[in-house]
Amino acid sequence: MRFAVNLARFQKDFDEMSRIGRTPEGGASRLSFSPADRAARDFVSTKMRAAGLEVFQDPAGNLHGRRAGTEPGPTVATGSHSDSVENGGHFDGVVGLLGAIEVMRTLNDAGVKTRRGLEVVCFLAEEPNCFGLSCFGSRALSGKLNRSLLYGRSDRSGRTLSAALESLGVAPAAILDLNPQAFRYHAFVEVHVEQGKTLFTEKIPLGLVTEIVGAYRYKVKFKGQADHSGGTPMDQRRDALAAAAEAILAVERICRKYHPQDIVGTVGVIQVSPCMINVIPGECEIIIEVRGRVHFPKSTPVAEIKKALQGLCRQRRVELQIETLMEDESQPVSPKVLQALEQSAIELGVPFMRMPSRTGHDAMHMAQLADVGMIFLPSRDGIGHHPSEWTDMEDIEKGLQLLAATLVKLANA
Repeated sequence: MRFAVNLARFQKDFDEMSRIGRTPEGGASRLSFSPADRAARDFVSTKMRAAGLEVFQDPAGNLHGRRAGTEPGPTVATGSHSDSVENGGHFDGVVGLLGAIEVMRTLNDAGVKTRRGLEVVCFLAEEPNCFGLSCFGSRALSGKLNRSLLYGRSDRSGRTLSAALESLGVAPAAILDLNPQAFRYHAFVEVHVEQGKTLFTEKIPLGLVTEIVGAYRYKVKFKGQADHSGGTPMDQRRDALAAAAEAILAVERICRKYHPQDIVGTVGVIQVSPCMINVIPGECEIIIEVRGRVHFPKSTPVAEIKKALQGLCRQRRVELQIETLMEDESQPVSPKVLQALEQSAIELGVPFMRMPSRTGHDAMHMAQLADVGMIFLPSRDGIGHHPSEWTDMEDIEKGLQLLAATLVKLANA
């Protein structure tokens, strides 16, 4: 069944959201736990209520908007996130979140009732944040957090994760007491822009995700000896930054070797101390990320990277500390949900392709609580996490029509 999504109404909400945390470059900066993201969550809550949804916040800080079904029991959920990276794009998370609310309004307009209830979820802190943990809300809801993480992590300013949560009215103790079984869903479907080139290059409007790629992340600290840059001969130096530079190249070299197995490795964060022109760096900290699909273990390249780092640090007489931030395994989607998505796409007559998600999403953790599926939409030139990120509204409309048809199919099954 095809539902007439009100694209103009969605566009109005999208434009309003894009003004929250807007940067001079035209991007979005709604970092997790920031005032801008709190404003975005308030905006989402208002829109949920206006759509006639029952709004509440769970113990992990996720916002929910529930549409009642004709029978009690687990609901069929959808949604995404409101936060962004620094100076990121306007489509990441927002399409799946505001699009889910628009689908609820579309079903209201059509007078559609479903046997199972429907639910929109706005997840807390999906993007990588200052506490080194992405997908916080879905991770917490699925029971994957512990006391040492909630009370032991802090950002560079010394603010603890627990304090950041409390500023949102989220009690860390309540997260530890949370029972994931109380938040089981019949199914969960997330709409998201691809942030890759596949759909755009192939000119296919819909991607049906087959698996969600997990990431391993490590905080690596190199400790050498700060000293005068002029007075210290080259053969007497213990340069922490030079060790980190060699480590970054090792990550690239090793992950390139595993390119045929779809392994990718990145170092996107580097901190140097003291950061002065005439002082040899005494300490340097980097964050290493390795991603890979379900068919090949990420532990293999990671073990090689760690061995390479240990060797170069011995040679350079630099101390090495490696802290595991997260090790998420890749997650296949539910065959049942994938089949429902395919059937709905065929009924709508919209071309689609099966494809993996090479980026992480809340749906990966929601797989502990529900049968999950994902819909990808084309990203122009494959650009993501950048102000120029773009998805055509016509493609968004197709994605929301598929979401609406699939939610109704799953809710009445």
